Amino acid sequence: MKSKISLLGLFLILSAIIKIGLGPAQTTPDTTPPVITQIQITTPSSTTAEINWLTDEPSDANLYYGISPAHNIHAPYDETLRFAHSINLTDLSPETTYRFCIIPQDISGNKITDCSYTFTTPATPDTTPPVISEISAGMASVS
Repeated sequence: MKSKISLLGLFLILSAIIKIGLGPAQTTPDTTPPVITQIQITTPSSTTAEINWLTDEPSDANLYYGISPAHNIHAPYDETLRFAHSINLTDLSPETTYRFCIIPQDISGNKITDCSYTFTTPATPDTTPPVISEISAGMASVS
């Protein structure tokens, strides 16, 4: 014996299933940008710098820098989504203070712009040997 279910009956059954949570899973969209932590800056020479940081979720590595608040130089972009980030800067000027912005973006498109960082490159090392001049034999004495 076959039983028939009316369209209204099917609708009521499906409505009850969805209402008690057995229907399609509801997901909350990610609207939180990555959190930047543990910024470390090293300046191994007077013309280079390495900037490292962590994010609390996988994100890309996007950084702008410059000597003015405009941060008008775009560092090499790394689109790989990861927690640990590293950007190398080259062709910097010695004894110069640079400002920079870190702008990570997660897979959902959430990003944050944090421009509160600076570093100063060291002076160019003095590699010129000293010059000794105006020495005569009569000026030295040995005791």
